[in-house]
Amino acid sequence: MIPELNEMATPDNIEDWIRAENEADDSVADQVTVAKWFWKRDITTLQDRVARTSQVSDGTEHRLDHKVRTCLDNLEEIGVLIQFDPPGSGQYIRHHRTGENFYDPSSRDFVPLLEEDLSRFLDDLASRTEPPLQRADGGDSEAEVSLETLRCIAGEALDIDEGDVESALISPDDPIERMTRYDSVVKAIKDSDVVSRNRDYDEMGWRNSALRWALSERAAHLQANQSLPT
Repeated sequence: MIPELNEMATPDNIEDWIRAENEADDSVADQVTVAKWFWKRDITTLQDRVARTSQVSDGTEHRLDHKVRTCLDNLEEIGVLIQFDPPGSGQYIRHHRTGENFYDPSSRDFVPLLEEDLSRFLDDLASRTEPPLQRADGGDSEAEVSLETLRCIAGEALDIDEGDVESALISPDDPIERMTRYDSVVKAIKDSDVVSRNRDYDEMGWRNSALRWALSERAAHLQANQSLPT
């Protein structure tokens, strides 16, 4: 049910509505920015158009002082936005290197793609040589490098000894477990400032389907200076 508007005054547009309802929120100005983003792009229930959370973030985040999701939730709470849950279970497997999504892990292509990327990572790991230790006298040298190696990053991601990385990644019989371990390793590598990938492999793991949002019919009518629907 859409909440009633502030009884003190009838708003003339969605900005007045938002400020009347959420004036105590620190994010109220950002909420206005987000709501206007929807309106300017005609992303409304009247047009049967929706935007994913990531799309809203890409379009507004650089202009906001608060998190996009905070603004979206606050706007949904007062009825300015309508939230649409993703179809199905809300989760899918994303193979980033090819851009392929798997909504059913039993798909015949799932395991071969996992094994291919896992093999590429293991090849990358095997090709590395340990960096030389820092000189004992503390002198500078171009040979001095961080001791945090690809193997070290992988071991930390899996919370195991560095020498057990390979076995930890290939030993589970369940491909979902192998995928989960592999995904955590690749994420850690990508987040690292001291190591990088020397082969073409990328993340593969469970992802949440994005929520979808649209400006409500009431908000669209109000912004267009039409009579509010009853």
